[in-house]
Amino acid sequence: MNSELVSFVDKWQTLMGGYVISALLGLLLLFLINKLGEKSKGYGYINVSDIVGQVNNLGFNFFLRVMTPAVFISAVAIGLYYLHLDYLVKYLLWVNVFYFLLQTTFILLNRYWGFVNKQLYFTSHIISILISIFFYKAALVKGLSYILPDAGNFRTEIWFVVLIYFYNILNTVHSSYDFMLKRSTALTRKYREYEARYSRYLRKEFLDDEVLYKIFFSIMIMEDLNRTRLFRFAEKILFRIGLIKTTGIMQVKSEYYLSNEESISLAQEIILTASGKSSSRDADSIIRTVCIDYNGYKYYDQVNSIYHEISFPTDKYPRAK
Repeated sequence: MNSELVSFVDKWQTLMGGYVISALLGLLLLFLINKLGEKSKGYGYINVSDIVGQVNNLGFNFFLRVMTPAVFISAVAIGLYYLHLDYLVKYLLWVNVFYFLLQTTFILLNRYWGFVNKQLYFTSHIISILISIFFYKAALVKGLSYILPDAGNFRTEIWFVVLIYFYNILNTVHSSYDFMLKRSTALTRKYREYEARYSRYLRKEFLDDEVLYKIFFSIMIMEDLNRTRLFRFAEKILFRIGLIKTTGIMQVKSEYYLSNEESISLAQEIILTASGKSSSRDADSIIRTVCIDYNGYKYYDQVNSIYHEISFPTDKYPRAK
């Protein structure tokens, strides 16, 4: 009886250990896809904050998100076989599932759900999981010789050609209006939320100038997208150990930790000073000058997109025929 109990405990520990490893690999996959996306912006990748200003290049994003998990678990399987940890390969089937659960949890906790194209999100994850299952059953579970490319498993590589074909099709036929409408609704809702909560802290110069007023809230929305709720929860600790220098809802650089109200006050000084440098008083020129002073030129496209969305919401215009 004792030997059976010991055997059961050993099997249970192995099983739980396998799932823990799968979850950790899922977390690593989430990190790698985000990092890969950051390096691939020029090729059409859209990340969480870029999504406020980009609606094209669906094919690249779809291809990246669908294929990367299968390639990732294949690489991990090769490593496990070389390390003689073959018994762990069977748990790789769960990596993509944990990746989906972790990404969904991250989106929900940080209130990004309103920016998500739900149909595309679930479709890409379902297809990605199915492709990972195909890779697993066709090659990974069968051993190293079935994973490494050769003439014997050429059929697996044909799927890459098929996906590249659909990549081109998706880039050609996708209509972005529905997604633009959802994005517009989410941004406008966030704008109204922050306006109600923080407009009382604004100076007269902002309250009397619609352009400065909306630039201010566009930057606030941008910083909210860039700094997640989980990150802001740990912000005070990270600031004290010197890992970050910008704090508060407006993410202003300071030698001391800023409250939201303090960051709002300092941000207004930066925006007012920068707006005075603008060579023209039109909105685009002021936004460009403010963004360069606030956080560099690359900041301009995203803040400018938010500014125009909250000023001219997509839902005010009919779908193009």
